[in-house]
Amino acid sequence: MNRNTVFNFVMFLVLSAVVLGGWWYIEKTFFPKPPEPLKPEPKPPRESVLALAGGLPAMDKELAPWPSRFSPKLSEAPKPVTPPKPVTPAEPHRLIRLGSDDFNTKVMLTSKGAGVQNVQLQAFEHATREGKIYRDENGNAYPLELIPGYRNPRDPNSVRTKPDRLNLLPGVVDPKLAAELTEPSYTLLHYDTDDKYPSPDLAKRTWKVVKEEPNEVTFETTLEAPYSITIRKTFTLNKTDYHVGMKLSFTGAADRQAEARGRVGLRYQVVGARGLPIEGEWYTGTFRNALVGWKTPYGYGKRDIQMSKQIMVEHGGNKVEPQGNTFTYAAVQTQFFTSALCLDPDADEAERKNWWAYVRPTREDNIDIPADKQQLGDITVRAVSNPLDPIPGQTITHSYWLYNGPTKARLLKQLDLLEGGKNIYQTEAPLVDRYVNDLTLFTLTDAPTPNWFGRLADSIFWTSLVVWFTNLMHDVLGFLHRIVGVWGLNIIMLTVLVRLLLLLPSRRQQASMMKLQDKMAALKPEIDKITEKYKDNPQLLQQEKTKLMLTSGVNPLSSMGGCLLMFAQMPIFMGLYFCLQESIFFRLDNFLWIKNLAAPDMLLWWTEAVPWATAATDMGGMIYVGPYLNVLPIIAVTLMFINMKVSSPPPTDEQQEMQQKMMKYMMVFMGFMFYKMAAGMCVYFIVSTSWGLIERYLLKKKQKRLAEEKANQPATMVVQPTAPAGPPKPAGFLGRFKEKLMERMEEIQKQAEAQRQIVNNPQQQQKPSGSGSQQQRPKDQRKKKKRK
Repeated sequence: MNRNTVFNFVMFLVLSAVVLGGWWYIEKTFFPKPPEPLKPEPKPPRESVLALAGGLPAMDKELAPWPSRFSPKLSEAPKPVTPPKPVTPAEPHRLIRLGSDDFNTKVMLTSKGAGVQNVQLQAFEHATREGKIYRDENGNAYPLELIPGYRNPRDPNSVRTKPDRLNLLPGVVDPKLAAELTEPSYTLLHYDTDDKYPSPDLAKRTWKVVKEEPNEVTFETTLEAPYSITIRKTFTLNKTDYHVGMKLSFTGAADRQAEARGRVGLRYQVVGARGLPIEGEWYTGTFRNALVGWKTPYGYGKRDIQMSKQIMVEHGGNKVEPQGNTFTYAAVQTQFFTSALCLDPDADEAERKNWWAYVRPTREDNIDIPADKQQLGDITVRAVSNPLDPIPGQTITHSYWLYNGPTKARLLKQLDLLEGGKNIYQTEAPLVDRYVNDLTLFTLTDAPTPNWFGRLADSIFWTSLVVWFTNLMHDVLGFLHRIVGVWGLNIIMLTVLVRLLLLLPSRRQQASMMKLQDKMAALKPEIDKITEKYKDNPQLLQQEKTKLMLTSGVNPLSSMGGCLLMFAQMPIFMGLYFCLQESIFFRLDNFLWIKNLAAPDMLLWWTEAVPWATAATDMGGMIYVGPYLNVLPIIAVTLMFINMKVSSPPPTDEQQEMQQKMMKYMMVFMGFMFYKMAAGMCVYFIVSTSWGLIERYLLKKKQKRLAEEKANQPATMVVQPTAPAGPPKPAGFLGRFKEKLMERMEEIQKQAEAQRQIVNNPQQQQKPSGSGSQQQRPKDQRKKKKRK
């Protein structure tokens, strides 16, 4: 390095330092940075269950009265706040019957909170925790108690424990019975206009009964000053309805100030259904879900769904706000039944749009539940209204429908299919259409999954296609049941009809797979030789195998037609699957030894003594299979394994052999997953797989007979044509598409072969000939000129 180079390098460093220092000074003096924003305060923890339910929020594990606009703030209240005086009940706590034995729905109301204590659906039987009909000592079945209303402690050590059932009767509640009752459903809580947490006063006080008839009951109470608002709750029930009408009337009392100054507004909260029973908790995959439905400005029905486990773990669900939409319902759902708070569709739509500010699910179990049993916890939904401010003498009315019925509401039209003369509980078809469309209850089942895959399926109309086929399957099953009144046989008949509908494409697929197997079996010796020759070069081995298959007339894309066929069949099979999952008619229905087509077949009770596998305390674990021996899943998976075995072509290399072994292991894993599948679904899989095996056997037998007939035919003189006939042109779009793909694959194969020869023969790269050398000469001449 000479002296000039050192000097230049030093000057560069000095100038760089001067420029950077000058820029730093200018930026600091003339362009000061804005002050850094304060870090946002951490979000407060999710409110406790008590606070959401109108109780007192927990602070440092101690309960303290929550402040309102009429009590000092916590920061200004060093001494405890005097709790309000309890409201003296106007009359004793009573239970009042709404409806009778010939009604579709029987409801027990309570004057405590003017709520719903018990709801029975007369057309359906009650189920036990193990998934069987709940019977009394005389063998009589109880009607389904969708809202039991009394404590039903769960035995964590056995699913066979059958708790005592309370027969609630109208009249004054005995103190001993009161201790067994749970908090009623569809009660009211109230807020101050600007308060965050509700007061439980309206849910705790005893309301006055001002009207009591078999199909109409009215409760009344008054919120004293500073509210001075009289509230009336009117419940109505018709004989054929599966909903209870609930009308809320808020009237400004005479002593309520007419001027806005000093007048206190009111917001209310409606508490949804509580305590919906979980049927067959040891095998079911659907527990309790909280759903909120709405209509978009364009009239489309949408929904939000939150699972019980999420709500239990997070001590409450996510708030759902209207965002320009119109709420239609807030519901608690199990697999087969739903209790929903629905906005009255007969009310003015512009008014209904402003009734609710938001809806939020909450957990209702205040006891500690094990971490692995959170899905069994009780939940509800809470709808919070916008502020109400009636002047003296003015009445503001909000009316609701309390729907209690099947989750698939459209099945109410088919209640005449129930056995035992229970078709008396059928309702009118126009009313069912109102449930499905006006209340948007179709979104309880006929809606996309709330994730990215569901949104994608909905955007390409895949969800609509599957829903259409599902409803079609429900209608076909109903038609078949009117012919043969056994649901197990109807599943078999429907499966056969579906297979007959797909007979022609299925036979083509089977024939194509069998031809591929025969050709691959004939090519196996040649493939073995190629494998041995090129075992050290996997890429070349694959190329040679493909080349051999192409020259021997084996199309590597021949399985593509089968994939397209399976894709075309998927909406039908998925529709049948969801139909069997949703149908309330398979629930608790007998077939052969099966006690419940919607549950595992439960052939034999074995034990609850095996840890992790059958013990009730390990329910929900990875290897928990339950306390029953289920035979149908074993038969179904065995038939699937046989079908896979006979339909798979012989492996041509170690990779395919390993893939087939992995498929065998996957079948074992699938059997483990299928073990708790509903018996109706297993019947479908057994019949469908057996049909495929028989179809394959008959097709193979026919091909063998045709081959023998062809071999036994006498030889005839064949006249050679003057010119060799070319290969027949493929017919149809799919045939032409395959031909183009084959030509493209052959072209790619030739290019790959040429590239391989160049790579394996480096002399061709060093000694270019022809046009290649001539193309390089001008480049060499230009390089020489540049050097000169």
